[in-house]
Amino acid sequence: MAQANEPEGPFDHLRREHAALGRAYRLLERLLDAAEAGTTVPRPALATVVDYITLFGDLRHHDKEESLLVPVLIQHGFDWYDGPLARLRRDHRQERYLVRVLSDLSNLTAPWSREDTRCLLGVGREFISFIQTHMNLEHAEIFAPARARLPPEVQTFLLNEFERFDAQHAASTDYVAACRRLDALLALEVRPVAPAREERADS
Repeated sequence: MAQANEPEGPFDHLRREHAALGRAYRLLERLLDAAEAGTTVPRPALATVVDYITLFGDLRHHDKEESLLVPVLIQHGFDWYDGPLARLRRDHRQERYLVRVLSDLSNLTAPWSREDTRCLLGVGREFISFIQTHMNLEHAEIFAPARARLPPEVQTFLLNEFERFDAQHAASTDYVAACRRLDALLALEVRPVAPAREERADS
């Protein structure tokens, strides 16, 4: 990360995005914990988390890495076909698949079956574990060596391109509203609702 009084660089920018996404991942974990404990997960809460992960994690963060960062890294000696960049592309494909499954669950109109809940827990836990491993890969095997290898002027160019991308993305998507919905959910410290207790037959 950038030190005090040191200008932010492109990799500080990307690490800040990881930190911002971490809020959604922690909220997803809370929803999964509740489902595992047998309480009812509010589907609007899950939809809010999935929407944020899609708009910020995929259409903003991942797209920025793939369309802006990766071409510059290849120009400076990183291998497209093997190593960290190849794994980055594979990871992004897998993440998109897992998020699509979570999105499908959040959009079901019928009550969740036991199998639906098992799917939510299995896919959700896999996603959380997978994303942590992926971010560790980016920090250690892409961001750190790229920071050391790319000339300062190239890093300045990248940061400017990232900021331009962000402005265009915010203007052309529902990103700002998705952030507000997530912030509101986090402010409520949403707690899934326990199922209603059954009436006793002799009451």
